[in-house]
Amino acid sequence: MSQNENGLHFTMSYNEVLNLSFEKEVLLTRDQADLAARGITVARITAFAGLRNTFMAVPQDETMVALITVAINSRDAVATSMQIAIREVVGIAKNTFGDGSADYKTFMASDLSRMNAADLSFLSVTIVSRGNVYLAQMAPKGLTAAMLAAITTLKTSLDTKIKDVETAQANQLITTQNRHVIANAFFDEMKAMCDTAQVYYVDRNKLKAEEYVIYDTAGTQQQRNGSVLPEATISRAFDAVTPDMQFKIKAYDGNDLLVYFSNADAGNPGTASVTVINNATDYKVVTATQLGYNGTTGFTHFCIKNSGALETGYRVIAE
Repeated sequence: MSQNENGLHFTMSYNEVLNLSFEKEVLLTRDQADLAARGITVARITAFAGLRNTFMAVPQDETMVALITVAINSRDAVATSMQIAIREVVGIAKNTFGDGSADYKTFMASDLSRMNAADLSFLSVTIVSRGNVYLAQMAPKGLTAAMLAAITTLKTSLDTKIKDVETAQANQLITTQNRHVIANAFFDEMKAMCDTAQVYYVDRNKLKAEEYVIYDTAGTQQQRNGSVLPEATISRAFDAVTPDMQFKIKAYDGNDLLVYFSNADAGNPGTASVTVINNATDYKVVTATQLGYNGTTGFTHFCIKNSGALETGYRVIAE
């Protein structure tokens, strides 16, 4: 089992883990009667599906980052309003006392443009305090009690927005940690059951044993394993296919397989297809274009056709 720098027990993407989980759940359900004595019960498979639902319910990191951005934008909007309100009072003080006077300097706003939200919140207390002290003197130049009260109201709002940003950032860390814990439990249970099934079938049914092997591909890769019945065609889904996406394809323990993109699930090939020779060790490496992929004409369904008399295993790794 791999362990990456994030503390996850796998290096494949979350989407790939989810795709594998649906595939393995189908296999485990199919073979549950065989595997019952090895601890693969209906209740355990059901609980595994429940773990997947729990994992899927955890907000994605992109969502949590977006919430941080929303909180920052909201904070900065209030901070901008605060800066404008303070600048107006400071300007009135300058007009009243002159920028070289000690009275003006008590407002402490010389670096106003460089202040962050927390600095502005702190400064606002001084501005309101000094404004009240000099209200009578500054009133002829335009200062009002309402202006000072507005700054106090803005401070209350700004303090809340500052806390909202801190909360959003903390929630992201907690959610990420929680997602990792849940993802590890989910992956570990899938792997444990698949390892059990693989051991059970290794000397009983090589095709089934191979179906349960989990290859921990990198996060940029997608893998699909399984078997195709005699005289049958199946389709497998891949995310974000592009014309130059590379596919590594293997056929084993059966016949040669025809692999191609069609314009329908389990459909017929278009202008291109590839025959993958039955071989337990070697991969056929091709691009989506070489398999007939064409997003414009709708040839986007990845198909595997077995025209032979034997059920045949396959493994496909795409990146």
